[in-house]
Amino acid sequence: MLLMGIVISEQKLFSLLTDIRIYIMTAIRLFVIPAAVGGVLYALFGREITTISLMVFAMPCGLNTIVFPKLVGKNCKIGAGLALVSVIGALFSIPFWLSIWG
Repeated sequence: MLLMGIVISEQKLFSLLTDIRIYIMTAIRLFVIPAAVGGVLYALFGREITTISLMVFAMPCGLNTIVFPKLVGKNCKIGAGLALVSVIGALFSIPFWLSIWG
């Protein structure tokens, strides 16, 4: 989390929040993948297993999107934006999925 804060503070916040690729990947990560996994798991296992597993898939992106590029000396601007937007998006996606499956 400290590394995420450091990397985000080095970037211009406006440029992190205006990249459309970040929003597309966040929508896929927080809504499309959980919907697909939820449908398959519900058909196979039922409601309880689906709800528990779905919460794992509805979590925001990990900080590996920042750590790995930083380790090899590459630019981690997109990774920092992805982590930032996905954490904010998880504030909406987790209650959304809990209201549907919980």
